[in-house]
Amino acid sequence: MHHRRTKLNPLLTSVIVAGMENKEPFLGRVNDKGSAYKELLIITGIGNHLAQGWIRTILEASNKITEEHAEQLMDRIIKQLYYRDCRAFARCRVFVITNDGVEFKAKEVRPDWSLAPLLSVKLFL
Repeated sequence: MHHRRTKLNPLLTSVIVAGMENKEPFLGRVNDKGSAYKELLIITGIGNHLAQGWIRTILEASNKITEEHAEQLMDRIIKQLYYRDCRAFARCRVFVITNDGVEFKAKEVRPDWSLAPLLSVKLFL
């Protein structure tokens, strides 16, 4: 990323780095300008604006959540983000990182559009 930036052709992206460091979980982020930091919760894109407060509220209520609860929360968040921007994909990748290695799951969230016919949008010119 640094090489592309010095050639005035930057990658305008953020990279999340996760793993284990000294048998402790590590979660970090590097943005397109080269700023790097570690944090308990890292979200990029539109989720950073729409879902971060929601997740922080849940984590403040109980600092530890189970893997199953985290996956259910992820499904709800992906669904909400998909409702907000329907051009996006309702698919996500879930990575579970432990001292034993990395487990990868590809998931697809099924949004419920049953309420769509009940909503009416009127345009006034």
